[in-house]
Amino acid sequence: MIDLKTGIAEIEGVVMCPDSKLADFKKYDANLVDVDLWGEGWGIVMIKKWIRSNGVDASVKFQIDEGENSRQLIIEPTLINQSGMKLLDASKKWLKGMALGSYKETDNAIMGEYDWGYLIAHYVPDRDYGVVGGEIKIEYGR
Repeated sequence: MIDLKTGIAEIEGVVMCPDSKLADFKKYDANLVDVDLWGEGWGIVMIKKWIRSNGVDASVKFQIDEGENSRQLIIEPTLINQSGMKLLDASKKWLKGMALGSYKETDNAIMGEYDWGYLIAHYVPDRDYGVVGGEIKIEYGR
């Protein structure tokens, strides 16, 4: 579950907090998480299996840069077995089953601002790729 009041996410027993450090993830089984270090205090923690919510599977990863004091949780639903569904719609459906607390939802976005950071999922125009986005991003810190 993702507690939007505190910013704490617990997914498959893996806990991500607004102040998590990469070292916090060493305690988890290597079959559950993959920790990819890019430098000292900088890297990605990825849950190795798809996380299902409301019938939608998603990949979940945490990006941490301790030097910049930034942390980001990225949830990217897969559209496999989701006939005709767009990525933002899959994100909305997935989040409804995982989030505790409130956020705004429109036809074109999911968003919320909190003391610990913010949540957003929306499409954005890209010069090279057209329209991109739709995945859920939870940014810790302000």
